[in-house]
Amino acid sequence: MLERGEAIEARKQFLSCAVNILTILKRVKNYKIERKRELIFKNKLKSSLSGLNSSIHSLEEHLPTEQEGMNIKLLKKRKGETKQESEKSKNIEAQLREIHSKLASLNE
Repeated sequence: MLERGEAIEARKQFLSCAVNILTILKRVKNYKIERKRELIFKNKLKSSLSGLNSSIHSLEEHLPTEQEGMNIKLLKKRKGETKQESEKSKNIEAQLREIHSKLASLNE
């Protein structure tokens, strides 16, 4: 048989092992919970990035290509040229009217 001191020492060691085992179980449980949270977060992030990626592709489809951009610049430039031409033609028309009015006043 064990002496009383040895029995108490064995009991202390047993309880110490039980505490260690319970601490380990607690840490494993916390790890599983945190791992689950991490996986949920990663899935949410993945779906958000997927949605962002589809939004970018949708935006790219609506944006003009480089060639279309060049065409737009040319159209804007031509519009500017036609405005200048129309202003010149208005100026010429005004001068013609002025000359016609002078001629009319001379003919009277």
